[in-house]
Amino acid sequence: MTNGCGLVGQVAGFTLYGTGFGPTSPALPSDTLVGAAAPLAAAVTFRIGGTVATVKWAGMIASGLYQFNVQVRPLLPVQPRSAAPCPARTLHLPPCSPKA
Repeated sequence: MTNGCGLVGQVAGFTLYGTGFGPTSPALPSDTLVGAAAPLAAAVTFRIGGTVATVKWAGMIASGLYQFNVQVRPLLPVQPRSAAPCPARTLHLPPCSPKA
């Protein structure tokens, strides 16, 4: 949730995906079909914006595909709803060049 300036609430949740994170417990070979998800055998750490995230679950969900459910405290300042509007932010992108 946002209020236009930053995240609202205590934590923000993310689901991340990746490959090559190692063995699971129980062991699931990465080259066979996965019938049920299995957690990683070793702990994993994520840093988001320099903040260590809380890993709620980490494991293999499909053949060679790992899922990570993580939570992190808001990184952006939260501005009260009664305060002045947030400052405008502009994203400058280079113009597109037509392909010949």
